[in-house]
Order: sequence, then C-alpha cells, then structure tokens
Amino acid sequence: NFQQISLGKKLINFKKGKTFMLASTHENEELQFLPTIKKLLFQVDGLKIIIAPRHPERSKSIQSIYQKSGISAKLMSDSAFASGDVLIVNAFGNLPAYFTISDIVFLGGSFVNKGGHNPIEPAINNCVIIAGPHVYNWQNIYEDMLENNACFVFNKISILEKKIKKLFEDNNEM
Repeated sequence: NFQQISLGKKLINFKKGKTFMLASTHENEELQFLPTIKKLLFQVDGLKIIIAPRHPERSKSIQSIYQKSGISAKLMSDSAFASGDVLIVNAFGNLPAYFTISDIVFLGGSFVNKGGHNPIEPAINNCVIIAGPHVYNWQNIYEDMLENNACFVFNKISILEKKIKKLFEDNNEM
C-alpha cells in the first residue's frame, strides 16, 4: 500500500491515500493554515499533508511550529520512509514528484500578497488547484481555469477548509 517517488538519487516510500499539498508557501502562510490542517487531520481519515515552502531554508522553523502544536511533522530528508502527518519538503527541484502523489494542491503566495504561483504544473498532474485571492502574477491563467471550473480561488482559509473536506468526501468533484 505504498508508492515510491524519486527525488533525484533518493527514493521515498509514501503511503498511498489522500494527500493535500501546500506548494511554494511564503512566510506566514503555513501558520495561517495550521488551524485548518489540525481540523483536516482529525476529520479526513488517512490524510497526509505535504508542505513545500518557497524558501526551503524555512523548513526547520515550520517543522518546529507544527510540532509545538501537537502535529507530527517530519522533514522529507530525514529518512527514506515518509512518515508523519505533515511532511515538509526541505530541498529544491522536486515539486513535480510531489504533484504526482497529491490530490489537492494549494498554491502559495496567494494568501499573502505575493501574486501566487503557476497553476499549470499541478494541473498537468491532475491535482485539484486551490489558491487565495492574490493571484495577479498568473491572472490570465487563473481566469481561464476558473471559467472552465479547473480551480478554486478563496478569500478565506476557513471556506477553503470546508471545500477540501468536501472534495475528499466526494471523489466525483476531483
């Protein structure tokens, strides 16, 4: 019941199941998501969370914040077996591998005023795309995707939490 993902020369064993990824998050976004992640881990059986900060040097501080809140958070470089409720990516260049195992991807830089990140790569990997209101760097792409019901853009994380739970409960929406 495991799948392997290749991270350069390293293979990681990852338990198959429901996976929510926060990709290219900026400072403070992980903290904003903490209450939502705590609720989702309680509400969605077998849920795995992957956090890939835009600046991987912040990985240890993110891990510390999550562990202090009672969440099992591990750095992806710590072992060849991805264990823990929250897995934190602490290296560059592997996002495509994580997209292949993710069901839902939140694209960072959109709940802080950074302009968001490119939704095409996770979309190519059949991920449900979620973003906050600040997507002006990719506005035309998001407009096309919204027009075609290919992504969700939310103004509040609390609304996003309900949508994520519903998506995992109703696979027809994914």
